[in-house]
Amino acid sequence: MEIPENVRQTLGVIAKYHFWILATLVPAIALTVLWIGNSALTVRIKQQRQKIQSTLGQISSVTSVSPHPNAEWAKVIDGESTKISAETLAEWQQLWESQADLRTWPDDLGVDDFLPAAATVAPGGRLERKYLLRYQKFVPRFARSLPVRLGVKDEMVEAATPAGRQPDRPDAMAAAALIETTWNAADQKKLYDSFVWDAPPTTTQVLVAQEELWVYGALCDVIGQFNARKKAQGSRELPIAMIDELAVGYRAAKDALAAAEAKRIVIPAGAPEAAVGGPVDADGFAIAPAPGDAPPDDPMAAGGTGEAVVNPRFESGAKAASEDSYRNLIYVDFAGKPLTAAQLGTVPDARMVHLVPFVFKGVIDQRELDGLLVALASANLPIDVREVRINPGAGGAAAGSASAPPAGAGAGRRYDVRVELRGTVALATAPDEAALGSAPAAAMEEGA
Repeated sequence: MEIPENVRQTLGVIAKYHFWILATLVPAIALTVLWIGNSALTVRIKQQRQKIQSTLGQISSVTSVSPHPNAEWAKVIDGESTKISAETLAEWQQLWESQADLRTWPDDLGVDDFLPAAATVAPGGRLERKYLLRYQKFVPRFARSLPVRLGVKDEMVEAATPAGRQPDRPDAMAAAALIETTWNAADQKKLYDSFVWDAPPTTTQVLVAQEELWVYGALCDVIGQFNARKKAQGSRELPIAMIDELAVGYRAAKDALAAAEAKRIVIPAGAPEAAVGGPVDADGFAIAPAPGDAPPDDPMAAGGTGEAVVNPRFESGAKAASEDSYRNLIYVDFAGKPLTAAQLGTVPDARMVHLVPFVFKGVIDQRELDGLLVALASANLPIDVREVRINPGAGGAAAGSASAPPAGAGAGRRYDVRVELRGTVALATAPDEAALGSAPAAAMEEGA
């Protein structure tokens, strides 16, 4: 296409002077774009400045208040915390005083010297050697008072009747079985042996042993009185026919741990391992973990040493690493886990109350089981039954039935069942303001 002559002349002029034309237009265009962008940026900066000023104004409205509210809040919170500590200490003191009758040392130890010394010994304190030797001498006698309080024959020292031996007068023995309760002689002997010491005890050993006797005595009183009420009503059949085991403290903790590892869950045939969280054996039972598979926080395994934590008083040949070793696995936390002596000082609840585990196994008329549980729950001492098992057997299967009384039950006791009770007994510790981390006593005085 041919370019017109007039256009060709114009293009020639533009081509000749294009530098100067662009030198004029480019700055003008650039300044226009810059002005437009700068205006938008100025608007955004203004908006953000307004937000910042608004926020600063809100902060200033708080910081300018006098007195500053945060200081007042902190003061109120501190006051409420102190008040709660004071109330906690008051409740703690009340619980401690409510168990004063329980914490009674036998007069045989010495009303004029031993009893005052034992009542005033401070945590970490020491009893004189003469008192330790005296307790060692008398404590087996105190243990032998338990069958009497339970209302059964004392067989702690005498050998039990050999297994399989028939009574000389079966008719008379059967009649007696309807009236009297028996306590497994082997279990009585095991309890008695735990209070027979070859070497003089330490102060901690004496204090812990006496706590056990208090708990044993409380349980024996509740069970014995429960049976005695029926007998007083003229019944020839006592609710509890036989006691297979009665254990507290370390013996109960070991028994509970052993029960937890037993095969107690029956798995339906063909159920996948995922249904029980682990392998299943050929008989359909969940396979308990091996002893070496214990979790890291297992109280029976010393951290990193590979040695089991034991209580030297109950384990033959075990040596006490320290006096605190006699507190190992005597108490449990509120989840039922046995505590080592080292853990007692780190668990806050354990500083206020000692939870002593207990185990009861025996034969009872199933119609009276609820009454026994009520008797335990309504005792003066806080007794918490946490587990009830009826007719326990291998793998949790029933080992008997109402129509087939357990072995050892009296003739004609068609409602007898075997029962296992596991729980805790709460013993208050001496109130200690330092354990609450505040000054509750001063707050109580100010409030008064």
